[in-house]
Amino acid sequence: MKRAKTKTTFLTILLLLLTAPLQAQRVKDMWISMPDSLIPYLNKSMRIELVDFVNMKVKAEVKNLLGEESVMDTLTASYLSVTLNAAATVQMRMLPLQNGDSIMCMVRSSHGPACDSELSFWSKNWQRIEQKGFISGAEAPQSLRDRLIVKPDTMTEARFEELSEMIEPFLVCASLSPTDNSLTLKVSLPMLSADDKKAVKAILMQRKLNWNGETFN
Repeated sequence: MKRAKTKTTFLTILLLLLTAPLQAQRVKDMWISMPDSLIPYLNKSMRIELVDFVNMKVKAEVKNLLGEESVMDTLTASYLSVTLNAAATVQMRMLPLQNGDSIMCMVRSSHGPACDSELSFWSKNWQRIEQKGFISGAEAPQSLRDRLIVKPDTMTEARFEELSEMIEPFLVCASLSPTDNSLTLKVSLPMLSADDKKAVKAILMQRKLNWNGETFN
């Protein structure tokens, strides 16, 4: 009986040791298995090369198919960040679901003339999962605008409306945290002068949303 118990304990420990690396590599594996169509100028061999450079503890940089430099800035067990070129970045984070599974959240941002982000969710076999409420531009839901554009108590309704109308197009810059399951959202102001930006910032609210197993809230 004691020998059988010892054998069972050994098998349990072995299983844990085998499973842990799979969990740690999950975001890396998602990055490598990502369809080339999502970032056509950074193919699979280039993505593998970036990961290899990180593991070698050297600068993770490759020349992409556009002839530009792509750099993997951060790679952890559940998060990565890559500067695709001078005007674009991508972040990926594995997020736990309430059923014990996980999904991938991806934030792709363009940075000229101001940051504009696209948020998407993916299954582990790269099937897109629809999540409403995180869209920039004309299709952005009113609920998102209401969370990021807020009237101060001391401001008149007329002044608030005046400043709100200056926020066109409505662009949102999103950023995944490298250390926890949170998402930061803020409004970008590409078309305004320095003085107008200063005035409009009085009604802007940066939001940090936390993942609850189903969505960011």
